[in-house]
Amino acid sequence: QPAQVPDGSKYEGVNGALGFFAVIFGFIAIVQIYAFFQGLMALAGGDSDINTIVMTVTGITVGASTLIALIMICLRKRIAKMLSIIALVVMLAMSLVQDILSLVETLNGDNGVSSLLSFVGVNVTDAQIIIAGIATMIVHMIIYGLWVLYFAKSRRVKETLVEK
Repeated sequence: QPAQVPDGSKYEGVNGALGFFAVIFGFIAIVQIYAFFQGLMALAGGDSDINTIVMTVTGITVGASTLIALIMICLRKRIAKMLSIIALVVMLAMSLVQDILSLVETLNGDNGVSSLLSFVGVNVTDAQIIIAGIATMIVHMIIYGLWVLYFAKSRRVKETLVEK
């Protein structure tokens, strides 16, 4: 049975969905900071293709923004709400950039998707590839939009992130 806080609201504290998002932000920060260093190593080794550059930029921007938001959530600071929304917008922007790059590479036959489709004998038209790419971008916008909506409207967020 969960412990009851005598004079506190049941929506107070970094639990529930807010706790879940804090954990997710932590995982994202770790993975993206790792990707940043992988990108730096690749750039130092002479690999300067666009994907490596995007991976490096994405790693530091998403990694730093989610890490800062996570720290502020754990400290229950009011600014955590705004920082979380900024981190989500940064994640969406970087996700859309990666989606567009993947779409262009697939259309040019420069990635593994094109090779796999050819290998298994599936004929896919450019129109189908474009529709799939647009659908992926729309799904990303919906997912990140729902996350932003949670941080903007959640009662738990309003009652937990109160410290100045």
